[in-house]
Amino acid sequence: MSHLKLVPDTSLSDLKENSPPESPTVDDRYARLRDVLSRETFPLKCTHKLIGINTPAFEKGLQDFETTVAGLVRTQVRASGGNAHLSVTYEFTAANIESMISMLDASAKVPDLKYIL
Repeated sequence: MSHLKLVPDTSLSDLKENSPPESPTVDDRYARLRDVLSRETFPLKCTHKLIGINTPAFEKGLQDFETTVAGLVRTQVRASGGNAHLSVTYEFTAANIESMISMLDASAKVPDLKYIL
């Protein structure tokens, strides 16, 4: 997906002005999600799942995540067939858009995380 609008005789400076930032801020990364969430009614109850490599670092990261994000309720933990991966499901009620963004941002910081659903 290109963010550039190519027009005949477009200068390089015009292209740079229309390019996305090189390292997005948290606000930039979640701009589209903020737009979608702006159509929702809060408080918003959601299910949140983290899947990662079954390591002590992942377990510790989950503990830190649960301490950091208020209102998380762990509802299910499942190990893969060979115990290589761990899936942890939470119920979360977001008070507003910012609490949802904070929860997702904290999720992304869990070590050995593979997927967020």
